[in-house]
Amino acid sequence: MGNGPDDPSVLYRSHIITKAGQIRYNIIAVHKPRQTGFQVDMRITNIPDKIEFYLARVGYGGAGPAGDYYQSVLVIDIPRNIEPGDYKTDILVFLDGKYLATLPCTIQVTD
Repeated sequence: MGNGPDDPSVLYRSHIITKAGQIRYNIIAVHKPRQTGFQVDMRITNIPDKIEFYLARVGYGGAGPAGDYYQSVLVIDIPRNIEPGDYKTDILVFLDGKYLATLPCTIQVTD
């Protein structure tokens, strides 16, 4: 993810505020300018105890002359018995089988 006009970009929420016992969603969108038909894979690492993550593939959000958008939804299941606090995890993004970026994400559980 560089600064050039043809470099891919990723949009997502890096900080999610929630209460215990809720399910939250983080939409992760990868855009590759002027290119279509690319493959995106993601892995969740540094998973906090008790919190469960599910990656629901949504697929392409659109295609056109500006390039493709690939979207996934990260489902975050917060248990009822978790202590309030900040829980950190990482989302690893791979583009066409090659590592692209590590996306830090903090889940803030409130009272």
